[in-house]
Amino acid sequence: RNDSLVAIHFVDLDNFKDVNDSLGHEVGDLLLKAAALRLCACTRESDTVARLGGDEFAVIQSGLESSDGAASLAEKILGRFSEPFVLESHEIHVSASIGITIFPHDHHEPLNLVKNADMAMYRAKTTGRANYQYYEHDMNLAFQARKALERDLRKAIANDELTLFYQPQIDARRNMITGAEALLRWTHPERGDIPPTEFIRIAEESALIVPLGEWVLKTACRQNKAWQDAGLPPIRIAVNLSAVQFLYRDLIGIVVQSLNESGLSPRELELEITEGVLMRDTEATMTTLRRLAQLGIRIAVDDFGTGYSSMAYLKRFPVTKIKIDKAFVADVTSDRGDAAI
Repeated sequence: RNDSLVAIHFVDLDNFKDVNDSLGHEVGDLLLKAAALRLCACTRESDTVARLGGDEFAVIQSGLESSDGAASLAEKILGRFSEPFVLESHEIHVSASIGITIFPHDHHEPLNLVKNADMAMYRAKTTGRANYQYYEHDMNLAFQARKALERDLRKAIANDELTLFYQPQIDARRNMITGAEALLRWTHPERGDIPPTEFIRIAEESALIVPLGEWVLKTACRQNKAWQDAGLPPIRIAVNLSAVQFLYRDLIGIVVQSLNESGLSPRELELEITEGVLMRDTEATMTTLRRLAQLGIRIAVDDFGTGYSSMAYLKRFPVTKIKIDKAFVADVTSDRGDAAI
C-alpha cells in the first residue's frame, strides 16, 4: 500500500508444552494471554499482532525503510520474553524463537511469506532458541529434507529398522562389567547410519519420542533379562529419558509395564535424565522421581555440570548417580583443576 518493505515475524514460545504438561492447561492459557500482551507492547499501532494457533504468534510489521528495522523489533521482543512470567505464584521462564521474512524480497504471496517465516523460526529453534533468524532461500531445501527424514523415521519405527547397542559400564578395580547403557541407532536403507544427534531432535519435536522411547525401554529390559536367562551375571541396564518423555503423564505406567513384561527386577534398571529435568523443580517432577525410586529404580543425571545444576538439586531429588560431563574429565590426568573437580 505504501510501497515500502513489510516484515513477517513468526514467533513461537520455547518449551510451552512443558508448562502445559507440568502446570496444567489453565496456567498455559494464562501464559498465552500474558505473552500476547507483551507482544502487543512491543509493536506500533500500525502493526498487526495475531495468534495463529497453539503457542504460535505472528506480527506484520509494515512501513519499513530497510530490513534492519525487523531486527530491532525482534530484539525488543526477545528482551521482553527474557523476563520471567509470574502466574498464579509460579515463576515461569519462557523465551521466544522468531523467524523473519521480508516482502517483497523473499516473496509476494502472503501464504508463502508465512511459510518462509515459519522455516526461519525453525532455524532459530535449531540454533539454540531464544534468538531470531531471517529467511534464506536454502532454508526451503533444509526444511524439505527435515520433513523427509521425519517421514522416514516414522516408517523406521513402524518397520522395526532401529537397533539398540549396549555400551558396557566397567568396574575398573574388579575388572568386571557391572552395567550397560542402551544406545539407539538407526541405519537408513538409503542414507546409511543417521547420527542420533540428528534424528533424536526430530523425534522430540514431532512427538515421535514417546513411542520411540517406549520401544527402547521395553527392548532394553527384555535384553537384560535374556542375558540373565542365558546364565550371565545380573547387571543394571541404563536407559535415557528425554525431557519430553519425562513429562508424559503415563511414564510410570510404561516403566512398570516394561518391567512386568520382561520379568526384569526394578533394581536392574537405571533411568538417565538430563539436568534440565531437575531444573523444572516442580511438584510433578519430584513426585515422578520419588515414585520411580520407590519402585527400586536408580536415577542417574547425565552431563552433570554443563547447565545450571547445583549440589542442592542432588539433595532435593532421589538421585543415585551423576555422570560428570566429559568436559570436566577429559584432561583429568594433566589438568590440576579437572583433577580437583
